Amino acid sequence: MDHGIVLSAIYPEIMTNCSQMLSRLKEVANQQLYNCVELYFSGSEQEEKQINQALSDLDLRLVFLAGFPMKERRTDITAREEEIRRRSVQDVYELYEHAKALGAKKMLIVSGPNWKERDEGKIIQQARKSFFELDSYAEDDGPKISVEYFPVLREPYLALGSTNLMAHIFEGQNYRHIGITFDTSHVAQLQEDMMESFMKVHHWTHHMHFANSMSAYKEHPLYGDRHPLFSLEGGDYSLEQMKENYLKLLNNGLLQNIDIGSMEVISRGEEDWYYRKTAEEASILWS
Repeated sequence: MDHGIVLSAIYPEIMTNCSQMLSRLKEVANQQLYNCVELYFSGSEQEEKQINQALSDLDLRLVFLAGFPMKERRTDITAREEEIRRRSVQDVYELYEHAKALGAKKMLIVSGPNWKERDEGKIIQQARKSFFELDSYAEDDGPKISVEYFPVLREPYLALGSTNLMAHIFEGQNYRHIGITFDTSHVAQLQEDMMESFMKVHHWTHHMHFANSMSAYKEHPLYGDRHPLFSLEGGDYSLEQMKENYLKLLNNGLLQNIDIGSMEVISRGEEDWYYRKTAEEASILWS
């Protein structure tokens, strides 16, 4: 498993600033802790070429976070209305081309917003249609597509919102280019046991986010999908608990399908401090 960091969660300015992006990539490579970065970037074709070349020169793999613009634009690949679903799939095709231009190994996507009148059978049907179309569009030597699921009753309120639902969607399907992103903080927010949830979807999971969350105190400023450090008092996981779970998965051969696992922490000011603290926790987790 390659070890990565969700870089644009700590340094959001890199999503639109190519020079800052190139500088941060060099810092990551020089640290020699991570061999993968996860990020979103919106810029010119020439800037995409520069970033692609830098990633190659620095020997860093890339996960392109298409979920970021999809949430902003309300791209809805699980829409009840067929016209909206088809148009949203076309939007993801365009994002895939940007991922290719950047040299990404993987592209992360998300579902559309939760339905007001929820019909899980129909959501499964719509998701499978979109996944089939995206799987057919993706190229053998292009980025693989990975679907991240979120707690359905919490921000960002997306339609694909439980481990059981994801298992039902993928069961019996033969996607060649699409798998699942397993985010440890999301299953905690779903009040699911991390190990039990992973076992339900590990056959289709090839990407992980090692992340914390705060679920115990609704009044806490970091409640919900805020991705704090593992050192947060009262968080859903301590660093020791996460390392114990990680070693269980590793020692039982359950991470063999995972090609990239990344630390995901969202900074709140003091970005360099958050980067250093995330690196410290990553060093302990993966040592």
